[in-house]
Amino acid sequence: MPRAPNEQIKKAKELFDQGKKMVDIAATLGIPEGTIRSWKKRYKWDATL
Repeated sequence: MPRAPNEQIKKAKELFDQGKKMVDIAATLGIPEGTIRSWKKRYKWDATL
């Protein structure tokens, strides 16, 4: 499976920073919730809050 475009990751991070739930981010972007969770862990989103 090809990697997601950086724009999708950036948008997901923006929504996460706004306090959106991962399930809502996934629904908004049309991406599986597991992918959002993977990005959160891989890019250490919690560490940037």
